This record gives sequence, C-alpha cells and structure tokens, in this order.
Amino acid sequence: MREIKFRLIRDNNIVGYEFHDFDMNNVYIMHSKTNDIEEAYNIAAVEEADIACDSKEQFTGLLDKNGKEIYEGDIIQWNIRDYLGGGISEIIWEKDLAQFGFKAPNQFGIWHIETADEFEVIGNIHENGDLLNDTDEQTHTS
Repeated sequence: MREIKFRLIRDNNIVGYEFHDFDMNNVYIMHSKTNDIEEAYNIAAVEEADIACDSKEQFTGLLDKNGKEIYEGDIIQWNIRDYLGGGISEIIWEKDLAQFGFKAPNQFGIWHIETADEFEVIGNIHENGDLLNDTDEQTHTS
C-alpha cells in the first residue's frame, strides 16, 4: 500500500507534513513540521498543536532518480528517452482519473507517471515557481 501523506501549504510556503496511519479499527492523522514521522503527533490528541494550512499536496508514492519524494506541486526535470524527449513540468493530480501526471511540451493531455526513474525534483511551485517560466522547452499547468 502506498504511504499516504501530504505537504502542508500556508501563505505559499511549506509549513509541515501530514501523515495518515491505519490499523484495524482506527485512522490516525499526525502532523509534523519536518518530513519525519518520528516527530509527528496525533492531531486528534493535541488540538492546539495542529499546523494551520491553506492547502495540502499529496505524496505520489514515488521517489525521483535521486531518492527524493515526489509531491503534487513539485517541479521536475525529466528526460524520457526515445519517446517524449525532456523538459521541466509541474506534477499535478488528475482528479478524473485519480492519477498523478505532468504535461509534456508539444504533447496533448496529461502523461501519467508510474515510475520516476527519469525524473529529478528541482523545486516546487511555492519556492521555485520561476523554474516554470514560459520557454520553448518548459511547460506549466494552471
């Protein structure tokens, strides 16, 4: 089963992480200011400690070629040899198909990702949105 967690966003900054844990009878939702479940606390037990956020970005369950976690809203540099070529794109969640993907330059639709061997996270839309400036080799979803 894929690990269920989210990156918490407030005022366009990453302010923490949310982890979901399950056992036979309960669902636990924990928050941490770092991406470390060992530092997380159950938000149901410590109401005042909940991290306020404007939005959440889901972990895709995938790691890039350097072992870095890939989240919705991350900016990736990719090179899919012998097929699409390469570029810089934002990871998006496609609600209709319940899948993560990205838009490739000069291609129609969303390319869904199942493996991330040829991706490298180079930033995210909150801290490095300028990486998605319009050029012939880059793409951005709105």
